Amino acid sequence: MGQIKSPLGIGIDTDAAVHTIMADYHSGDILSTTVVIADLRKRFPWFRQTDEELVGFIVRALDGRDIAVSFDHRAAARLILRQNQPAAELMLRGLVRL
Repeated sequence: MGQIKSPLGIGIDTDAAVHTIMADYHSGDILSTTVVIADLRKRFPWFRQTDEELVGFIVRALDGRDIAVSFDHRAAARLILRQNQPAAELMLRGLVRL
């Protein structure tokens, strides 16, 4: 996908960022897509990939590894929307972005 420059001018590609995060997971672990995506967004806030695109990178990084995956990122997004109903309604109308 190529390198994306941080505000500091540091270039890192998404594959490298995902592999950096995944280094903390070991055989037999359960990986939460919500946790990994949140960690990616915290450590690399300049990335513009959607959650679904990041899940694709995560799945590719797991190739051949004995790690279970909980694809829970959509459930977490729905919970956030339910807890903040007025913002959710505006978002659905396209007036704000969460």
